[in-house]
Amino acid sequence: MASRRKSRFERPRDPAQVVRSLRACREAMTKVHIETIPFGPTYRLASGVMEAVDAFADHLSGAKGYFHGAGGSASEAARHYNWMAREKGDLPWPR
Repeated sequence: MASRRKSRFERPRDPAQVVRSLRACREAMTKVHIETIPFGPTYRLASGVMEAVDAFADHLSGAKGYFHGAGGSASEAARHYNWMAREKGDLPWPR
């Protein structure tokens, strides 16, 4: 019997699901920052996880600062429109 070869891709098939999971992880690390001694070992490790999460989201979305959104002068809705639209499937993901 011939074995079937599974195709692998450069990006996940559902980047929105991955980014939603990254968002949950980043929010958990933000909570660690709030609850731990600033710049202690746990705080620094959480910072490293946040940096990795940010880099991965930037890679998947093609947008630097994916979780940071627009500047402070933008409305809350404008700051979060792009990521919400991408994660819901309203905007296409870069290929």
